[in-house]
Amino acid sequence: MDKHTLTVLEFDKILTFIKQYVTSPQGSRLCECLIPSHNLREIKTLLDEVTEMKEVLTTYDEIPIHGIKDIEDLVSRTRVERFYLEPQQLQEIRSTLETGRKIKAFFKTIGTKYLSLKNITSKIILLKELEDAIKRAIGNQGEILDTASQELKTLRQNIKQVKLHIKNTLEELLFRENLSFIFQEQLITIRNGRFVLPVKIDCKRYIPGVVHDQSHSKATYFIEPLSVVNLNNELQILRKEEIHEEVRILINLTAQVRGKMAEILFNLSLLEKLDLIYAKAKLSIALNACEPILNEEGCIKLNSCKHPILLAHFETPSASPSSSEEVLKETSEKVGRWVFDESQVVPITLYMDKGISTLIITGANAGGKTVTLKTLGILSLMAQTGMHIPAEEGSTLTVFNSIFADIGDEQNIEESLSTFSAHISRLNQILKEADDKSLVLVDELGSGTDPSEGAALGLAILDYLREKNSCITITTHLTLLKTYAYLHKDVENVSVEFDPITLKPTYNLIYGMPGLSNALAIARNLGMSNDILCSAGTYLEEKDKQILDLIKGLEQSQREVAQKKNAITKLREKVSVHENSVESLLETIKTKKAKLLNEYENKLRQHLREAESKLEKIVNEAKKKEHPLYKEADKALQEIKKEWKAHLPPPSEERKFIEELKVGQTVKLLHFNQEGVVLKVDPNLKKAEILVGEIKIKTGFDAIEYIKEKKAHEEKSPSPTKQSSANDHYTTLILEEEFSQKINVIGMTVDEALPIVDRTIDHALIRGLEKIEIIHGLGTGRLKEAIRKHLKNHIYVKSFWSDNQSRGGAGVTQVEIQFNPKDNSKKSHQTI
Repeated sequence: MDKHTLTVLEFDKILTFIKQYVTSPQGSRLCECLIPSHNLREIKTLLDEVTEMKEVLTTYDEIPIHGIKDIEDLVSRTRVERFYLEPQQLQEIRSTLETGRKIKAFFKTIGTKYLSLKNITSKIILLKELEDAIKRAIGNQGEILDTASQELKTLRQNIKQVKLHIKNTLEELLFRENLSFIFQEQLITIRNGRFVLPVKIDCKRYIPGVVHDQSHSKATYFIEPLSVVNLNNELQILRKEEIHEEVRILINLTAQVRGKMAEILFNLSLLEKLDLIYAKAKLSIALNACEPILNEEGCIKLNSCKHPILLAHFETPSASPSSSEEVLKETSEKVGRWVFDESQVVPITLYMDKGISTLIITGANAGGKTVTLKTLGILSLMAQTGMHIPAEEGSTLTVFNSIFADIGDEQNIEESLSTFSAHISRLNQILKEADDKSLVLVDELGSGTDPSEGAALGLAILDYLREKNSCITITTHLTLLKTYAYLHKDVENVSVEFDPITLKPTYNLIYGMPGLSNALAIARNLGMSNDILCSAGTYLEEKDKQILDLIKGLEQSQREVAQKKNAITKLREKVSVHENSVESLLETIKTKKAKLLNEYENKLRQHLREAESKLEKIVNEAKKKEHPLYKEADKALQEIKKEWKAHLPPPSEERKFIEELKVGQTVKLLHFNQEGVVLKVDPNLKKAEILVGEIKIKTGFDAIEYIKEKKAHEEKSPSPTKQSSANDHYTTLILEEEFSQKINVIGMTVDEALPIVDRTIDHALIRGLEKIEIIHGLGTGRLKEAIRKHLKNHIYVKSFWSDNQSRGGAGVTQVEIQFNPKDNSKKSHQTI
């Protein structure tokens, strides 16, 4: 990858962010060596690893990775014979081995997922025997333990006993009354590794012994009494033996490390790799990033993406947050950490569809053109290094073999290069090396010289790069370059939006049209004199003014279209939500209704069976008494049975459930006892839309029944005349005519009125109506009381009340419908 590009796109700062999350020095060194890859399979593997690690961290919060030490050099040095590792170094090796064992066990216990990570952790070699050997010998603070060997334990016990003997002997002298005046202090101290007493310089003759030292004030001698000389000698010998045993133990442990050197270094390489993946996943969580979808077809779509450096600020424990630009240069000298806040950064959506090779970004200064260019470049570098990018899910990037960037003022006084010269020098390199697998990013193409010549040179450079099939994104203020997109199908204009009211950029990208530089407006916003700005306006040529007015008009139209599009999108979202609610409500109503109808049908059948039983009993008694009307009564009973069966629907267990329907087929809706024609069929959901009269009803297959084909004579000849009941008449009206929220049941019996009230409530539920009105009159009050008693126990009735006196008073009942029925006992009704 081009080193200059890595520098101008500030890739090193992204590596600084990752280094914050590594847990080991080796992981930090790996971060510093990261470079983008152009191998699609390798990149996908790296991204999969990070995605899995991010999911693990999100699910389990942490993994046991803290404990990897920098032991590569230590382990390699064990090749030297008789070389031995210090206790602290052995402790670091044990910590690393223990971390590897815990990591392997962790991923073994979290199920069958995370195959990429398990492919790494499964290769870790368990060195439990070596780990336990070091653990028995070396403590957590790097001290050699008594348990390292039996010989060491015995030596330390002997040392302890000798020390105690020496201490007792010296204390006996120290606290003897006749000698108390000779001591400078009541304490036992050590000089040259031997226990001594502080004796006043003029009292030396009172305690025979060996003088080992004198105080700085010349007032005290440190004397080893003769009574402990042999004991101190014995202690010195024991200490030498202890040191010799400790060295022997360290040499033995070092030899064991040497024997497992290859396995240890192999495990270390796996742990370093896991540490880097862990750091990338931590950064992904901090940036709220996602895994990009990669391709090699040149398609780019970055949804709501953000430049990661713009999200960063450095927080120190005692100071206020600093901006990323101020701190990144001196990060190593400061104590603190990077924190990422996306609330203050405006996301952009950047895309380059298949067939588009070039984006020309234009618009106001400080409007985000260069940031857009850098965002595309840095996110491409991050993705090709196996990092997640701060963008929405589903974002797509192309894998490039090389990325070239010419961004910023690269003037070099030492080499006598002007801005334009440095610009051309860099472009020469890009033109030589770019190919069909290259991404070329150029900021202010053609700038730094005469606008006409610069624009002409820019057009020629675009032609050359397009012929090489490179992927190109440039920024410019030159009008000639803005028109280039209208001449070539593979080139698209992109403008950074500028708010004409606030005279500030909005940082949104508008595709398909060039943008105005708005130099005069920005100068006015920054406080430049109106006189100068008015004078500047007079210097604009008439054709320039016409072009400016045309682009302004296009921007305004585009803005209005975008606003309408957003409004339509929001409206569609609301409609979708309401549709889902209605579907859910209809399903609830259908379920409840089916349950109620089934209960009603069962009760009706039970009443009919009871009535039938009573009638049969009467007929049988008449038969026994040889009543002359017995035969006629029996015949009448059979006819009633036949008529009942004809009117009742078949029991649920006897019905043949529909498996298939065809559009245009005539069917019967069981709940309405009406025939209809099939308009639409959804075989997956087992639902159909039926036209009954002029009403369209959506229902499930389980509420539909096939109709047998009528015979020819049945179709021609009408059925015997039969008096239609009020219920049948009202059902037909409610289905075929426009539904009314007001029903009149005056003159009907209670048995006739209640089914009509139920059907009206059903239809109000289907249509989403919240109120209905029932006109029942006053009369004897029996009909009113029956209806209200029925409403009080109805699960879909929230409340009801008498209408105003001017509208009928107690002769009219207003009913409020509830769409989510609750416990009836908790309903409140106002009955006036």
